[in-house]
Amino acid sequence: MGDEDSQTFTVSSVYRKLLDATIFEETVEFDKFWKVKALPSAQHFAWKVLLNKDATKDNLDRRRINITDSLCNMCRLVDESNSHLFFTCDVAMGVWNMCNKWVGVNNVNHFMPRQYFNHFYLFGLDGKQNNAWKCMWMTIVWVI
Repeated sequence: MGDEDSQTFTVSSVYRKLLDATIFEETVEFDKFWKVKALPSAQHFAWKVLLNKDATKDNLDRRRINITDSLCNMCRLVDESNSHLFFTCDVAMGVWNMCNKWVGVNNVNHFMPRQYFNHFYLFGLDGKQNNAWKCMWMTIVWVI
């Protein structure tokens, strides 16, 4: 990583590169994300899911990592992608619906991770309670 004109590494060139990265596109979204009190491993994994940087079969294929088949390991019906594996697969949807039922909530299930996380909010709860609710979202993604 260097300046555009030269091939030397500088801290400022890395900083500029990071500012252009997807993670900084919606700082408000990620500020909320990192304020959630969750297990670091679950939070880090959920962050990778939000950025579509997890090791789903479509991402592995895109990185030219040889995989034997592209079908979802949970349902074996559809090609495995980030949104399918965690949100639209029948098995994953069953987990989300079971958790919603357990809490007594009818929630709209999105198929895009970032929209799902942003809309995983309950009116009538204070900030701490919604932080716990978002922690639940991260944990469910991590478990799936």
